[in-house]
Amino acid sequence: MASTKAPGPGEKHHSIDAQLRQLVPGKVSEDDKLIEYDALLVDRFLNILQDLHGPSLREF
Repeated sequence: MASTKAPGPGEKHHSIDAQLRQLVPGKVSEDDKLIEYDALLVDRFLNILQDLHGPSLREF
């Protein structure tokens, strides 16, 4: 049975970049994919900063 726990520090992680690209729908134009991808990257980055510095970070 496969384990669902997160990979440990010694295990290879899948690229966040690759994970975000999978979230962008396949039926949109290449330009729209770039816009959606960019928005996903910014949102992910802000989530990481918020995890590190607290929820008041998004109040800027």
